Amino acid sequence: MIRNVFGKAVTKSTALSLLEYKNKDESAISSVDLAKVALALKNSQGKGKDEEEVLRSVQIVREICGRKQEEEFCTLGWIYNATGSAITLLDTHNGRGKLAASTLYPVRIENGQWGMFLHEQSCLESSGAVVYEGYNSDYLQICYWCVAWKNRSMSSSPQVHVKIGRDIDWCKNEWNNVYRTLENSGSLHRIKEKGWLSVISASARPNVVFEALLTMDHDHL
Repeated sequence: MIRNVFGKAVTKSTALSLLEYKNKDESAISSVDLAKVALALKNSQGKGKDEEEVLRSVQIVREICGRKQEEEFCTLGWIYNATGSAITLLDTHNGRGKLAASTLYPVRIENGQWGMFLHEQSCLESSGAVVYEGYNSDYLQICYWCVAWKNRSMSSSPQVHVKIGRDIDWCKNEWNNVYRTLENSGSLHRIKEKGWLSVISASARPNVVFEALLTMDHDHL
């Protein structure tokens, strides 16, 4: 099975090792502090090297299965958690296509970690959505993130969208609405919702790579 979570979790110990927090009591470090540290460390968590490792692993699996790279295109999804606490997988949906062989959706992504999955096309389209849940800064209110993508044939641009919700009901039986939203989306989407911020962007072809950042909005940071 190909590894799907990368980077070191950002914890209170991580924060205490930094100059900004070294004189602070551990009990005084909040989830807002941890979100801030995770966001600052986003580009130092080694994803570039890990991404190369993932792509090499996927290519090996395809060769074992007798499938050629040019026969299919895929969507490589990266989700970075900078919410201040762990997020867990709540739901998934395949529009068209499916997870690549030997890959799984990350079940739990700690604060400061990257989660990864690879989704292969079917009928010249790779589309779907994943829903993660986490907590706000006082650990009392649950928040839900729906990260969605649509990657069609080589002639069209990839489309991505992220939605933030407070009520579990909005993400049940919502795929049709999400898919319609994707039809009008581009390769970049940003949303801010009552204390939370998410940004998702997708690269150019041949194999689309998208990155979704889940964090707190700037008022909290």
